[in-house]
Amino acid sequence: DADRPARLPIDRVFSIEGIGTVVTGTLWSGTIRAGDSLQILPSARSVRVRRVEVHDAEVPAATAGQRTAVALHGAGREEIERGEWLVAQDRYRAAAALDVRLTMLPGDQRDRALATRARLRIHLGASEVLGRAVLLEAETLEPGASAYAQLRLEHPVVAAPGDRLVLRSYSPAVTVAGAVVIDPAPPRRSRLGGDDRERLKTLESGSLAEKVLWLARESGMAGMREEEAALRLGAAPEEIAAAAAGGKALVRLKGG
Repeated sequence: DADRPARLPIDRVFSIEGIGTVVTGTLWSGTIRAGDSLQILPSARSVRVRRVEVHDAEVPAATAGQRTAVALHGAGREEIERGEWLVAQDRYRAAAALDVRLTMLPGDQRDRALATRARLRIHLGASEVLGRAVLLEAETLEPGASAYAQLRLEHPVVAAPGDRLVLRSYSPAVTVAGAVVIDPAPPRRSRLGGDDRERLKTLESGSLAEKVLWLARESGMAGMREEEAALRLGAAPEEIAAAAAGGKALVRLKGG
């Protein structure tokens, strides 16, 4: 979506004499223009765009879906790694846990069930991160089955609701499942309790207003800022404000 904040998974990093550090990737969302101030995550390094190219031709801007090369000021070649993300400032967050809908392949090469807390290779964008899949509804998940799970990662990733992941076994490295991100910054849990199932179902397929209500409910008397809800739900702050204003269950306090 070209209207969403910019997010580019970095799959190559190199230096060119006279230009400096260049990163490449396929732009997942948003637009990148020369002069933009962006951020490298998870390292949280601020950079400025010097030049943008699409298929070896300099362009004023690259938009979502295009294969993109971006020359950067503010970071050296050795300070950026494949698997990191070039993103709009303050619109994404790196996290080491994800709530997901996990779906096993009909039958992997070993035709075995996935056990909870199994160690996996988790692929998102250009990154491969080791982690464990904590099954929230059972101790095992059979081939072809689908269930809620929490991925506990050994290194943070930059995810948004709706992102699709590939899950491979640790050894041998065989694809065993896929997953769709429901919550990119969830509270830690090992089992579904209370209203957890309804909460995940709402975050998975509910309206934006219903999702905002759940997050506000979780925040209790502390409340939740529109910017925080926007990060969790992959929406713009103004969309959060509009969703919150559409019902009678939420009150918008001074300061957002």
